[in-house]
Amino acid sequence: MRGMLRGVWIVGVVSLWMHTHSSTIPAANKPSEGQPKASAYLLRYHFEKNEVLNYQVDHETSMTTTAPPNYLEKVTNSVQSQKNHRVVGVDSKGNATLELMIKHAKMSAQFGDSNPLKFDSDHPKDCPKVYEHMRPIIGRPLARVQVSPRGELLQTRPQLPFSVLAKAKLVKADGSFSEGASQNFLIEFPEDAIKVGEGWTNTFEVKVVVGKTLTQNVTMQRSYELVKVDGNIATIKLRTGLITPTRDGMILGQLIQMSPNGTIEFDLEKGRILSRTLTIDKTEAGIINGHGSVHAESKRVERWIDPKADDNKQASK
Repeated sequence: MRGMLRGVWIVGVVSLWMHTHSSTIPAANKPSEGQPKASAYLLRYHFEKNEVLNYQVDHETSMTTTAPPNYLEKVTNSVQSQKNHRVVGVDSKGNATLELMIKHAKMSAQFGDSNPLKFDSDHPKDCPKVYEHMRPIIGRPLARVQVSPRGELLQTRPQLPFSVLAKAKLVKADGSFSEGASQNFLIEFPEDAIKVGEGWTNTFEVKVVVGKTLTQNVTMQRSYELVKVDGNIATIKLRTGLITPTRDGMILGQLIQMSPNGTIEFDLEKGRILSRTLTIDKTEAGIINGHGSVHAESKRVERWIDPKADDNKQASK
């Protein structure tokens, strides 16, 4: 278990794909008779062929594990990366084929008081062993995915060899994508238009270890709420929770990094995510035979890079 909790977190560097099921939650406060009806907003992505969406991702994490009699280990990780979604094509229904790539990454990991291990994709030869799996996947297309205007994943086609993806822990032995890359790169929106105060949920499955050779699937849920619309910008709140009932600390410890809460800004007119901030600050006890604990803190900020602003920035240098 200690080895499972130790190690370098790259969740958030590689945002991948998993199937979800979506349902809508009604508004908490509906207008009474005689009051004007609130506006409803249809949340949809808009893709154009050859469009490239670039995002800056900054992710800071720390994880402290304790166990009797006096075991204490703290692991901190820092990641700054740029990723892009290139629109390869759009069909008559608005379904888009996107090519996903990590353009650049700077990463560091520190175990306790040891010297940090650092990796910069601009200097791939100076790569610590713990980051060797990252070198072959940066600057190369990872996958092509087909998504609907609602953000529903329709098809996934890996663009790198299985061996490369397996070393990066992005795929399992059967070729399916790993739960370790647990965040869908797009939010899956509800079928119908929603009003401020309404929300929707996505459920997803995660495989956890329950013994030396045993695993178990548990169900988790992301709950979204449309909390504000200012002009064309919608603000959406996210909470992540566990549906499968369990008090097993070993299971809860494995899920701790998959349970972020956060805020998303979405451009209703352009049909794109502008920013996404996800945080974790959580402790689980009883992670090793009913003893010990793990405390995780994480903040992941993803921002769309406006190409016009980026061009002006480059021109001013």
